[in-house]
Amino acid sequence: KTEEDKINKKKNLISKEEFQKEINKLRIKLNEFNTNKDLMSNSFKIMKSKELENLFKVINPVIQNYMNENSVQILLNSKNIFMGKKEIDLTKQLIDEINKQVK
Repeated sequence: KTEEDKINKKKNLISKEEFQKEINKLRIKLNEFNTNKDLMSNSFKIMKSKELENLFKVINPVIQNYMNENSVQILLNSKNIFMGKKEIDLTKQLIDEINKQVK
């Protein structure tokens, strides 16, 4: 944006050919920037996906073991529950168990 502003300020001071060259250079830089941004974004998404997969590989056995030991039949995401008793929320217990076993 800063470079675009600089070029626009020069617009009346330089020839049309020079102005067009400057615009073309800016477009090339912008295309390169967008390409690099997309590559970084895709790289981040891939890394995030792999890290989440690794996290679940580590915590799933701990959660499964906790469920078996405490006769828990089903775990639900609390974000999707409209209303329920706070006493049946196992989040803290599961986090403590994961922290204890994953260290």
